[in-house]
Amino acid sequence: MRERLKIDPERAGFVHLRLSTGHAVRMPMAGRHRHVEVEMNLVRHGSGRYLVRNRRYDLRRHSIAWFFPGQDHILLDLSRDFEMWIVVFRPQLVRSVCTTPETRVLREEAPAGHFCRLLPVEPAQRLDALCRDVSASHPDPAVFNAGLRFLLLRSWTLYVSAPQTEGGYDLHPAVEQATRLLAEEENALRLEELARRAGLSPARLSRIFKRQVGMTLTEYRNQRRVERFVKAYGEGRRTNMLTAALAAGFGSYAQFHRVFREVMGCPPARYRMLVREREDETAP
Repeated sequence: MRERLKIDPERAGFVHLRLSTGHAVRMPMAGRHRHVEVEMNLVRHGSGRYLVRNRRYDLRRHSIAWFFPGQDHILLDLSRDFEMWIVVFRPQLVRSVCTTPETRVLREEAPAGHFCRLLPVEPAQRLDALCRDVSASHPDPAVFNAGLRFLLLRSWTLYVSAPQTEGGYDLHPAVEQATRLLAEEENALRLEELARRAGLSPARLSRIFKRQVGMTLTEYRNQRRVERFVKAYGEGRRTNMLTAALAAGFGSYAQFHRVFREVMGCPPARYRMLVREREDETAP
């Protein structure tokens, strides 16, 4: 799914620190998506994993990963202490900065290969500090954009200089197909039909999926449904929870309530309260 990121028109991207919530409530992650901007992630703490088209990236402290405009990616299974810098660069910035043979790969739509490595401690700390400096709000977009250009080149230099240790592996084609089918918003396939379309028996698909993705097909489907619910419900001003739950693919409110609590760590009523509290905090 092509996503349109919210970026200040005068700025060439953004730098955002994704923090763990520190609460029992687990806020949802973005579903499978892609965008026209090049993205760089630097993990500060914790662990998680990405599915990137037909690959899996295993993340841990000091992992650095890159994502390109033609690559669907989804972040899964985060530890409670997970913290990560998310940096995105507009296409115009990438084209103007990446002009050498060493950096031209960043101008590609979906380059072949594996783009996740583990930085040594000192380079990771330097890049962490640079992300922090550039992320500091500055009233002049020109100053921010100059910092972002340097951050792009510096982070890529540190990435290519890092040891090429494996941080993941290729997914089985049937697993990739299953994740794509389950990401479709209108999809409500039974396991037998899902396996048939993926080209394996239900039992074999279930085993391979659990081994490679790190969760069962049911767990993965439930997370995608909760993500769709959160998107449909929004701030709760245009719809109610039942309507949003049914639109997300749940068969009943009872099923939604059970799955939501398993995925989010709180009942729907608690989540609704948190949404309203956040809305009150941001109100003028």
